[in-house]
Amino acid sequence: MIDIEDYWELLALHKAIMAAKFGNGSTREMLTSPFLASVAKKVLQAIVDAERKKGSEEKAKNWEAWKKAEENRNEWDKLVEVIEQGERYQTLSDNDIGREIRDILSPLEITDEQISKLIETQIRKAN
Repeated sequence: MIDIEDYWELLALHKAIMAAKFGNGSTREMLTSPFLASVAKKVLQAIVDAERKKGSEEKAKNWEAWKKAEENRNEWDKLVEVIEQGERYQTLSDNDIGREIRDILSPLEITDEQISKLIETQIRKAN
């Protein structure tokens, strides 16, 4: 398959993925794609691994901290926007919603508690 070893190429790919998913003009299909979510996670992990390989443990830890989903991030706003536009979430199980939320935010990581709160306050609030 593809083998990207150069740190700067990985960083460029990461930035391109983030722009495609969360920038102006992103589509629901891009945000919810499990394939793009998987690639985004792999690229970010490769960046973390590259930092550790260079002996930059502090930078690796900064990336690990960066990937934690928080409500004050632009990516979170995009997630809420998608949820608010998706009437279909009313018919999905909580597990399916959780899976899609993880795909939307990828490569960011969201906790089960955060997902439960989103389901309760953004999706099931009408019921």
